Amino acid sequence: MDASQPPPKPDKANVQCQGGAEGSKASGSRRDGTAERDLPGGFETYVAAARTSTDSAQQPGATPDITAADEHAVGPSLDTPSRLRRATGDVATALAAAAATARTCWAAGKEALSPRYLDSSDVLKAYGHWQQPDEESARTAYLKAHAHHGLYSWRDTKAMELKMFGQGHMLYFMFLKYMAVAFCCLSVVPGLVSTVIYATSSWFSESTTNLELVTLGNFGLQSTNEGASQLGLLFQSRTEISGYVSDIDLASFASSRSAEVEIAVGMLFRTDAAYPPAPLALGGGDKAAAITGIALLDMSCILIFFLFCLWFMLWNKKLAAKTDAGRVTIQRYAVRVRGVPRDVTPEELKEHFERYGEVARVDVAFSVYGLIDMVDTRWNLQSKVERDTARLQRAAELKPKVREALETSMLSHQLDLELVNRAIRRQQQVHGCNISVEAFVVFQEDISKAACLLDQPRTWLGRQLGYPPADQRLRSTFVLEIFDAPEPSDVIFENLECSKLKRFGLWLASWTVKLLLLLCGFVLVGVAPAIRNVLGQSKGGASVEHCDALCTYDGASGVPTLSDAYRNLYKTCHDTSAT
Repeated sequence: MDASQPPPKPDKANVQCQGGAEGSKASGSRRDGTAERDLPGGFETYVAAARTSTDSAQQPGATPDITAADEHAVGPSLDTPSRLRRATGDVATALAAAAATARTCWAAGKEALSPRYLDSSDVLKAYGHWQQPDEESARTAYLKAHAHHGLYSWRDTKAMELKMFGQGHMLYFMFLKYMAVAFCCLSVVPGLVSTVIYATSSWFSESTTNLELVTLGNFGLQSTNEGASQLGLLFQSRTEISGYVSDIDLASFASSRSAEVEIAVGMLFRTDAAYPPAPLALGGGDKAAAITGIALLDMSCILIFFLFCLWFMLWNKKLAAKTDAGRVTIQRYAVRVRGVPRDVTPEELKEHFERYGEVARVDVAFSVYGLIDMVDTRWNLQSKVERDTARLQRAAELKPKVREALETSMLSHQLDLELVNRAIRRQQQVHGCNISVEAFVVFQEDISKAACLLDQPRTWLGRQLGYPPADQRLRSTFVLEIFDAPEPSDVIFENLECSKLKRFGLWLASWTVKLLLLLCGFVLVGVAPAIRNVLGQSKGGASVEHCDALCTYDGASGVPTLSDAYRNLYKTCHDTSAT
């Protein structure tokens, strides 16, 4: 910039302190008493000039190099100390402005966070006094919001009493009750009997805390009560296999897991039936009789449980019929009507069905398009508005001042309620939610319902073959599909607008997924052995054909044998075998 040109006017946005103090300018105060003037360039210019002057002054014999721009920014007649004093004064001014801004923000935040109060008289004048509801109205409102939500003790509750929640609830808990009793009996007989008999045996006597004590494995040979540690003596006592085990270390039988020992044990149990049974140490009798008794007991329990299941199925149907006979609901008098016109009215349906008897009421189900969720939300918001209003009124009656937050909460819920109402009206206008889908007709007497159902064709083909006549159809055109109505608690109104084609598609998709999962399970189980063999061959193992040709398990005398030459090949072919 040319030094002869006047300095530019300072930008107020640049000279304002970052703290936000409006109108604070970077101005210097001269010591000689001259009037203050606005200096261009801002606080950064002063600091830069002061640093330049200080660096120049520290060098011996150096003089500060002040350009024309510096003269405009700092003043041509100021020396280095004067410029430093100006910079220091500007820093102090900026810090003071920042402190003032911080105090202002602190006061504003404190005022905003501190609770505000309203005069109770103004609140009562605006919202009125709290009116205590009468007992009957309060009970009606509670039952409407908490249907069947009473508190009952589980000790005093019986399964038959659950029929008030529906037939399905009662039958489900009745099923759980009887099945629990049945399986408890099965765990005692034969479970407890088998455990006692097996625990008294000594086949695995050296491991008294293992699972073998409660399994058939601890029963051992039926001809002896000796334990597994006496296997060598048992082998020697069997002449059929004494020659086979003569070259085997008898002391290693209790702990060995070699192929020879496994074959010998198998031979031992095969020849055990030729020897007389050993007596039992507990309760008398012999081991053969105990095995036979336990097997018969198991089969008897299985047969009894099967007969119990058949009886329970028949008894369940009788119980359901008995429950229906002793429980009267609106379902006994109602029919379900499908195929109604889209603009049908309850009055029109009532007039049409009065030919069968007096009609008590007609309920038409409309296309909801998600309105049910919004209606539930509206009901919840209405409850919150009523609760907040009552809380505000009660606080105003008891205290001279009430917190403003109570009114804010109530007004917030009122705003949400208004928004939900607008959304409901918008949904009805856009989607036309007054379209009729189905209807439920309730007769005054059950005989009228029976007459209505008997007058309907039993099949879809019957409804298409000119029945009913034109003079008996609704508006002489619409053939109504009339069925027995379900329980009101079983109706999901959102699903009523689903067409038959959509229902069939969902049913087909669900069953397709189930069958595919079942098929995948069968395929995996079937191909698992083949996959294992292929993986074994890929790792350098023998082929299946090679194993079948060379691995021989029966010797010339009919005794299972495995030669030493084929032992390694056997392990390669069957990686799950004992080693």
